[in-house]
Amino acid sequence: METLLLAKLLVTVVVVVALSLVAEYASPRLSGLLAGFPHGVAIVLFFIGVEQGTEFAASAAVYTLAGLAANAGFAWGYWKALRLIRRMDMPLAPLAALIVFFVLSALFSRLPLNVWTAAALACAAIVLVGLQVRHEKDVTISRRVRIGWREILARAFGAAAIVVAITGAARLIGPEWSGLLAGFPVVTFPFLVIIHAGYGKAPLRTILKAYPTGLGSLAVFALVVSFAYAALGMIAGTLAGFAAAALWLLAFRHVRGRMAG
Repeated sequence: METLLLAKLLVTVVVVVALSLVAEYASPRLSGLLAGFPHGVAIVLFFIGVEQGTEFAASAAVYTLAGLAANAGFAWGYWKALRLIRRMDMPLAPLAALIVFFVLSALFSRLPLNVWTAAALACAAIVLVGLQVRHEKDVTISRRVRIGWREILARAFGAAAIVVAITGAARLIGPEWSGLLAGFPVVTFPFLVIIHAGYGKAPLRTILKAYPTGLGSLAVFALVVSFAYAALGMIAGTLAGFAAAALWLLAFRHVRGRMAG
């Protein structure tokens, strides 16, 4: 039990810190794509499967797709708040994003979803949010702000605490709510707050512009593992999900590059 808890903490902390470094030293657009890659979802679903079994995790993955629709709403709420709020956008914008996520999750929990209706819901939400944010400018971080390791680690351990809470409560709340909460941006939320606090609105809006594209890979991951967990087991099923998500991102970038060219 202690080893499993340590693994949850270590994996989540490493991912949050890595995303923060990518945003600073690569580009906000790249970090926006990576923010939607299935790290948080994979962490939560994997540990749910380890503790509750592959069948439970596969059922949760179906509602994770609906959770991703709420995740897209989270990104829209954050982006909209950044545009509307002139003062105190920190912490009001993150709070608005959280409210949107949990309101949508509560609504989706009442729907009789299967894997295909949940996938359609996720795709529709991702496309709608992508259309909303598509006109944002691409900016880079030119002025480096020293974000202290104490602050980064505090938010990273906050994300780890969320992972521990969701996976620990899975047996009590069942696969539906476990799946919905697995769609919460466990890793991305503290990452966005770090960038918001350190660099302000402009780079964050660039990240949120790219975010729906990354969510597409996340939806692919959840769809694949909803079948692969039972067929291949947790480890091989997770790897299959990662491979499918990576292929989706590569295909998307290839198509976009050809269209731009």
